[in-house]
Amino acid sequence: MHRSHRESEITTSINNLLYQYDSGQQKYINEFMKMYKSAADLLVLGIYPNGKEITESFGAFNAIRSKLKHDLSDPNHTVVCIADEIVFQ
Repeated sequence: MHRSHRESEITTSINNLLYQYDSGQQKYINEFMKMYKSAADLLVLGIYPNGKEITESFGAFNAIRSKLKHDLSDPNHTVVCIADEIVFQ
C-alpha cells in the first residue's frame, strides 16, 4: 500500500513537471530528469514545486560548473545560493 501511494506521488509530480516542460520551461529539465531516482525524490519532497524552480536552480548550477570551473566533487568546495523567495533548494 505504501509503495502504491509513493508511485502515485511520483506520477503526479512527473505529470506536473511534464506540463511545465510543455509550457516552454525545458532548458534544464532534461538534465534534471536524467537524475532518475534523485529527481523523483526531489519532486515528491516538493523541493522543486514547478519547472521554473528547476530551471533557475540548474541555471545557477550550470554557471558554477562552466564559469568557475571548480571540482564540485571536492568536499572543500561549498556552493551557497541565496533564494529570492520562500522556496529554498
